[in-house]
Amino acid sequence: MKHVIIIASAVALAACGGGGSSKSKALPDINEARGVYQGATDTGRALLAVVRDSGESYVFLGEKGGGYDAVEGLVHGMASVSGDRFLATSARRFYLDGDGAPVVDVTVEAVYSPGQYLTGEVVNDEGDSMSFTSSYHGDAVADLSALTGVYVGSVDTVSDSQFTTILIDPDGTLTGKVSADEACPFSGHVVPHKQGTSFNVSVSFANPYCLYDGQTLKGILYHEHAENAIYMAVLKKDRTAGVFFYGGQPN
Repeated sequence: MKHVIIIASAVALAACGGGGSSKSKALPDINEARGVYQGATDTGRALLAVVRDSGESYVFLGEKGGGYDAVEGLVHGMASVSGDRFLATSARRFYLDGDGAPVVDVTVEAVYSPGQYLTGEVVNDEGDSMSFTSSYHGDAVADLSALTGVYVGSVDTVSDSQFTTILIDPDGTLTGKVSADEACPFSGHVVPHKQGTSFNVSVSFANPYCLYDGQTLKGILYHEHAENAIYMAVLKKDRTAGVFFYGGQPN
């Protein structure tokens, strides 16, 4: 089965100066890596990478084209660039499919070329790795008016998965309704990120049936125009858990 992995990555600059020249070499700009990339992994998953400018990285794994219970995992961390190197040394991988421990520490090591490709691997502390290749897919502006609508799919945590409907209003208000009885409704707000392709999102839970009752989780929402679908990840501040969603608009 083909799956999708999304890397939403905001890159922090890391570079060192050179000597022996009267002219300073231009340092790589974090915005050079910004944009969306599509590709595949060596584990048979399709890849969609969203590179932000703020320093955060989000990696979704899920079934390409949507469907119920599409999200299988997430990698989240901070990245830096130096020359053509792309590195996130304090990332975490969330497993939502029961494959491995729920949360493990990983490192993302890659090379990139602005507007062309992002290629590398995700490595855990045991040395196990998943490699990926991807090519540039664009840098579409996050448009709240285009995002407005109803999306159906699955909300996932490391312990559960529920069929869910999300409504996004023109003002960015987000409402989530889970289909199961005695399930966890939620609400939140979506705001376009100051640069580029994604939205900042916060989600609050205020129901005793909710795993995170009384808490507000924050993260990213990405709108894939070609699929008319959204990918969302909101995390606890300590990155020990989170809530993830993939869904599309009904025909």
